[in-house]
Parts: sequence; structure tokens; C-alpha cells
Amino acid sequence: MRTSFNSSGLIRFLADLNIAESGESRQTFAERLSQWMGWTDAISLSTVLGAAPGGNASGNASGNSQKTAANTGNTVGASGACAAANATTETFHRVRADLQRSITGDAAFSAKTAFEREATPWRQAYQARQRAMETRIGALRAEVRAALAGQSQELARLAALDAVMERALAPRERQLLSTVPGLLERHAQRLHKEAGSAANPAAALDRPQLQAVLLAELDIRLQPVEGMIVALDKQATGLK
Repeated sequence: MRTSFNSSGLIRFLADLNIAESGESRQTFAERLSQWMGWTDAISLSTVLGAAPGGNASGNASGNSQKTAANTGNTVGASGACAAANATTETFHRVRADLQRSITGDAAFSAKTAFEREATPWRQAYQARQRAMETRIGALRAEVRAALAGQSQELARLAALDAVMERALAPRERQLLSTVPGLLERHAQRLHKEAGSAANPAAALDRPQLQAVLLAELDIRLQPVEGMIVALDKQATGLK
């Protein structure tokens, strides 16, 4: 999962704009993770991590779609693993490309319209892109977990771990990412004040910056999915 949120491209980009700090936390990863997880999530995580290979932690953590491989202990053949890896990879690239196009093609971020109006409509458009990413990637993540669960005990366990982490960390992640539009608005207002311009403060932001921030956020949201696909591809390659 994400071992260092501060090291992400999104945080580095916001730091370059002087609206977020990029320094490493003095807390360990385990200490920071404990602040994000409730006690029920901690129990679920412990169950998955402590489960012996072939156990049913996958079923407990992520539902019926992940029980088959973990409970039977079967590993599918090389052809089945390759087909699953190819299918999930193709879906991943399609979803990412769709979301990238929705960001770069959004008229709300065009140079001619976005910065000649008040900040509120711009912020609504930005939040709409965030909601679209959350919805689309959430469905993709569940689909990839189901693909992993049908392959082997090890991948079913990884899918179960991802289900626990998503359930535990999603609220905190959502809260943190929801602050980004406000940070950008304050950045625009500061630039506007420094320039002494009479124009709309939103004009201090430019289209490449907005798109770059959203694309960096897209990369963050896709990291867990990409990690699972890499694991699936490695297993398929090893079975050939």
C-alpha cells in the first residue's frame, strides 16, 4: 500500500507551488497507520496478515468474491493466469486513459473559460473530477481483487489485505484529498494579491497546473490497483 504519502508526486507538486510541505514525518509508518485505522480495522488487518496460507482470511476480509481460491487452495493454470493478467492490465489502462481524458478535456479547465469566472464553479468542477476518479477506481479496484482471488492462495491473501486497507484508509484519504481544491484557491488568492491585479483571483491559476495536480492525484489513487496487477502479472509470468 502507500508507505509514504509525503513522497507522492502530488505532494511534491503542491510543495513546488509553496502550498504544502513535503518533509518526511518523524513518525514511523506503523505509527502513522495506527492513527488512520480504527480498532476493528486493526483486527481485520491482523487477521489477514496472520493467516496461514490456504486459510480463509480472504473470505472474512473481502467477501464472497474472494473465497474460492483461498479455501480450495487451487492454483489456476498458466493460460488462465495469463488471461487474467492480460484482462486486468487492459482494463486498468482503459480506465486510466478515460480518466486522464476527462481531466485534460474538461471545459471547466480551459484557458478561455475557467479563469474568467468566480472560483466556486471552478472548485465544483474540480470536485466533480475527484468524485469521478473515486467511483471509477473503486469499481476497478474491486474487479482486480476478484481477479486475484481466483488465481492462488497468495494472491487471494493480497486481495484480502487490499480490501482491509481500502476500507480502513478510504475515509482519511478522502478527507485529505478534499483539501486540495481549497489549497489551490488560497494559492491563487495569494498570487492575485501579490500581483495587485484587479482581475478575478482564479486567473492566477493556469490550466497546466490544475491538470497536473489532478493527474498526480489520479496516479495516487491508482497505485494500489497497479500494485495488485503487477503481482498478478508476476505470477502469470512464473507459471509460463
